[in-house]
Amino acid sequence: MKRKSKTVTTYTAVVEKDEKSGYWAYVPALPGCYTQGETLDAIYKNLQEATVLYLAALKDDKKPVPHSHFLSTVQVQVPV
Repeated sequence: MKRKSKTVTTYTAVVEKDEKSGYWAYVPALPGCYTQGETLDAIYKNLQEATVLYLAALKDDKKPVPHSHFLSTVQVQVPV
């Protein structure tokens, strides 16, 4: 019996520390795909779930699945 192979796509997420507590994160290639969590472990788990649900909603709506075009991260130094 032939197995269907699943394609795996990697998306880049931005994770930031919340000013009050916990973390929040979003996936730039998927507008509106964001989540939050109290710990880094929680935010990584929540990012996985949020991304899967976001992509499932796109497929249900018969919309194209965007691909990540991540290039790099850059730190910018400015005087304050």
